[in-house]
Amino acid sequence: MELVSFISIEDDPPDLILSFAIWKPDSEDIRSLILMRTAKYEFLLDESERGVKVSYETWLNDEDDMLRKVEFSDDFVKIISSHHQFDLDLRKLIRRRLIKQRPS
Repeated sequence: MELVSFISIEDDPPDLILSFAIWKPDSEDIRSLILMRTAKYEFLLDESERGVKVSYETWLNDEDDMLRKVEFSDDFVKIISSHHQFDLDLRKLIRRRLIKQRPS
């Protein structure tokens, strides 16, 4: 299970980018899991290359990984791509949001 520290969303045409900052407590490091779609230019691509591309900071020369499925359950999300699976723990984000919403 990967602990998500924060999420970033960029909706600047032509790209739509969703980034998860994943904290690695064993190495005190943060890595990025990025989902990106450029729908405007998909018509130029082969059918198998269309959709949401998935990339992870530590992958070196990994072939294009495409999003296949996203599953939500309570405080967790599972991202399944053509070559990988990520089980993400969103509890840190949810706690932070609840603290911000509390009345003073």
